[in-house]
Amino acid sequence: MQVAALMNQSEVPFNILCVIHAGNAGMGADLVRWFARQGFDWLQFIPCFEPGSPHNVSPDQYGGFLCDAFDYWRRDGFGKVHIRDFEALLANHVGQPDSLCTYGRVCDHYLVVEHTGDVYPCDFFVGPQWKLGNLMDRPLEQFFTSEAYRRFAYQKDKVAACRACPWRSLCHGGCPKDRRNGGDIASPTPFCVAYKRFFAHATPKLNALAKRLESHK
Repeated sequence: MQVAALMNQSEVPFNILCVIHAGNAGMGADLVRWFARQGFDWLQFIPCFEPGSPHNVSPDQYGGFLCDAFDYWRRDGFGKVHIRDFEALLANHVGQPDSLCTYGRVCDHYLVVEHTGDVYPCDFFVGPQWKLGNLMDRPLEQFFTSEAYRRFAYQKDKVAACRACPWRSLCHGGCPKDRRNGGDIASPTPFCVAYKRFFAHATPKLNALAKRLESHK
């Protein structure tokens, strides 16, 4: 909190990254409300899902969290509190490009550069098998067009079980990190149940928000 106050005083912009785990998953609206009261207006939420962790959030818990947090944001925070997941889905509803890799068709939103200059396609995939090269070998922009990066990026949407899903265009199988931790990167995300629940709950309301945005153009 002291660091946040210092950054605010110095006009340094920052986001809050909050991990949703078994202990706070039932606090969706409460978390958003508390952050907003502290003046934290840019929020990101990610689910805890690590092999063997006692803090992992279940798909049912995470689905409930997303619905609860979304309802509060739509009612009391829209236009004032910026939540990455919800604004990314809203952008999708108004025809804007995917802004969040979790919901994107391909994993090509950024690169990771380690202190050694080694370049990787994602901060969850920093390992020898995913290394794209080193900045001493070529300029950074060339890694975005490399064949190795394309292979990583386009594995996202190659989940056979998702092809008939009505929500495929909103998540494309989910984050490969969660799929890998669930046992098989070629399978849908372990949070599939959570996302289906959330998309069904939020889509009619996102459509209404999209119409509000269109009417203010």
